[in-house]
Amino acid sequence: MAARQSQYAPESSVGWLDHSVRDAERMRELLSAFADPQSIDNLGVGVVRDLISEQLFPGISTIQTRARYFFFVPWICQQLEERRVAPADFPRRYRAKELELIERLLAAGESDGVIGRRARRNVKRLAIDVYWGGLGRYRIRLIGGAISDYQHSLTSLYRRRDDDRDDEGNALGEVVSAWDRALPPAPPDFPDGVDLSLTADEATYLITQIRRTCPGTLLAELAGRDTAPLKGTHVWDLPRSWIPDGQAELVRHAKLFAIGVQPVRATYNLLLARQTGDGAREVEDGALREIDRYRDQRQRYGAELDEWVAHLDAFWEVVDGAGTITGAHRERLERLLLRVHHHADVIESDRELHELIVTTERALKGRLARLSSPRARAAWSGRPFGVGLLDYRWRPSRRILADIAAGVD
Repeated sequence: MAARQSQYAPESSVGWLDHSVRDAERMRELLSAFADPQSIDNLGVGVVRDLISEQLFPGISTIQTRARYFFFVPWICQQLEERRVAPADFPRRYRAKELELIERLLAAGESDGVIGRRARRNVKRLAIDVYWGGLGRYRIRLIGGAISDYQHSLTSLYRRRDDDRDDEGNALGEVVSAWDRALPPAPPDFPDGVDLSLTADEATYLITQIRRTCPGTLLAELAGRDTAPLKGTHVWDLPRSWIPDGQAELVRHAKLFAIGVQPVRATYNLLLARQTGDGAREVEDGALREIDRYRDQRQRYGAELDEWVAHLDAFWEVVDGAGTITGAHRERLERLLLRVHHHADVIESDRELHELIVTTERALKGRLARLSSPRARAAWSGRPFGVGLLDYRWRPSRRILADIAAGVD
């Protein structure tokens, strides 16, 4: 399935959905999952992953690339506001501006992290779609709601600005703005000559906003710090002294959940490959390697994993103290975790585990469950799902934090 065309396209076949910003952000990540098989959630693991990720790295999403887009998006919007672009024209005009930005970045020699680098004028997901939620989370964007809410508020915004001016057009006070007044201004002639490197002022501003709006989080703790410890493959590879006391236990649970659920996800791929036949031999071999890697981890963290699975209530208390996840969902995941933990030597042939995986997917996806429906299975792309340990947004966070640190230096 192709990614959804942004509303900010000339001939969008799917309009922007007017959900809350959080729902819209979740929708963007869900739609992006169709292009990224590692993030598709067949067994209910993604809900837990996202709860942990949002506590560690609020405002970051898996589809964000570089930190300076937190400035590019509001700068483009500010330019269009200055031209008093009508709400009905805003999507088309915004898209044109972002397409221009793509070309300017590529002309400047940028490639890593340029949104639309390959698709160019056919880009389906624009930066405004990707960064809108984070802009609100860090209070860079002051108007609440979805992108369409901002778009429809433009007429009112223009009128309020007019009302706050005298007969000569001079502002009588602070100009009404959809954006934080402390936001560093766009460079002269933006987007001409622009690149992806943050200036010192931009990096400092982003650090300030993250620390102010996300206090106590790992993201706030890491913002602006040296990048050397950020090179670890997993978030739990960070030095303990770099993890806030209030999140150390969360990081520990994140590690153990990632290890514990890895063979469950690998076994899903194994069953799917076996049902598909010889055409999925590579997926089957990869799943078997994943299961072997779990056994290695089981040896390394044996006592810690034993203690963890024996007290999963403590895990849920830390990860989901608000009770977002239903009791039935928790029970299904616990049964899977306990089964692989206590029968690690026979995962490939464990019929009870296999049946648990089949029934779990069917309970969550109904007729779309690939292990139960030949029709759904026939639509499978042949790529494995959920390869490797859960990332918890560490990869995009690490890249954005590196951009911030480079700007400060």
